[in-house]
Amino acid sequence: MGYLTPDLLTNDPLQSYDFIFLDAGHRYAEVKHDTELLLPLLSEGGYFLWHDYANWGRFNKLNGVPEYLHELSEGSGLPIARISGSGVAIHCPAWASSKRAVYLAALEDQNAASANDPWSVGSARG
Repeated sequence: MGYLTPDLLTNDPLQSYDFIFLDAGHRYAEVKHDTELLLPLLSEGGYFLWHDYANWGRFNKLNGVPEYLHELSEGSGLPIARISGSGVAIHCPAWASSKRAVYLAALEDQNAASANDPWSVGSARG
């Protein structure tokens, strides 16, 4: 198991990643640390996914992913959603501005197929 350090990312320009999938340490401090290092690298139209967005480990403090992401979303207004039927959370910076309607429609229609389903369009940037 490795540890993500800022020096590993020094040659990566800000907003240069279109896709980031984080599946690393699950404790609250680890998720916070890794997210804060990686989030600035995400492009405006990119997607950030966190694995293990689930309730396992809540009582023994082994999984802080849901807790941290909830606090991050509430505190900063960062739009984060759970991909239905999965243990994965997703964020796209464009949901805070130009694609806000897509994000809100997906949240409002969680139980039915939606025209805003990112997996049903020809381009992930829809």
